[in-house]
Amino acid sequence: MRRVSSVTELTSSKIAALARYWEEKRGQRPMPLWRDIDPAEIKPLLPHLLVSRYEWNPFRVRYVIVGTWLAQFSGGDFTGRTLDELDFSGEDTDWLAHHQRFIAEGKPTFGICRFVTQSGLERDYESGMFPIAGENGVIERALAIEDWARGVDVLADENAVAPSPVPKG
Repeated sequence: MRRVSSVTELTSSKIAALARYWEEKRGQRPMPLWRDIDPAEIKPLLPHLLVSRYEWNPFRVRYVIVGTWLAQFSGGDFTGRTLDELDFSGEDTDWLAHHQRFIAEGKPTFGICRFVTQSGLERDYESGMFPIAGENGVIERALAIEDWARGVDVLADENAVAPSPVPKG
């Protein structure tokens, strides 16, 4: 993942919309509580959302919500599964280290990720991850969003460029 310093460095209107919503819900606090989040208020974003809940002793990342669009593009719904159970080897990101850094920093993170298919097609996508506090004020969850509408597909073996498909929804 190539981290960027703010949502303004991304092209995704979906990530920008979630960033505005998160800011509104946090108010003057470092981050909102889970009870502050109302899915009905962000209905158009739901297919692109991913909610992770953190477990301690040992540290694990459990995916409690996987949007339908994300499940489709990642090859299946992994709701209820943990990061260590999944194979994200086609990604350029060490997701465990990313979650640990995210918790340590306690603020939203934004980035451009690269996914490589088994056939060698590379695809960039944009992501945003927002901390959600438990009742004790400590990060309990991550509210994340991915938008694959960025740029073009790259055929790694041939250095050729193919037009990106336009996702529906």
